[in-house]
Amino acid sequence: MRQLSRLLSELKAILSSPIQGNIILMDDARVFLGGGQKLTAAESAGWIEREFPGRKVEIARDIFRVTQRRVTTSRAATDLALIREGPD
Repeated sequence: MRQLSRLLSELKAILSSPIQGNIILMDDARVFLGGGQKLTAAESAGWIEREFPGRKVEIARDIFRVTQRRVTTSRAATDLALIREGPD
């Protein structure tokens, strides 16, 4: 298994913050080629989404964009219904 890179260690610290709503932008996604102990761009994105399921990673125009996942309408409606009905 590949070691957690210094960059991913720093991302873990940022994403573990109690402050919500942060957007992380990282340029030069093209240099994430893997090899040795380094992760590819896809592996890095997958790691972030596995470790932080409330986050979504997009890679476009050579930039990683890490944002919070949006609650879908159906999920929001389900949550609202549970709030109104209360616990079983």
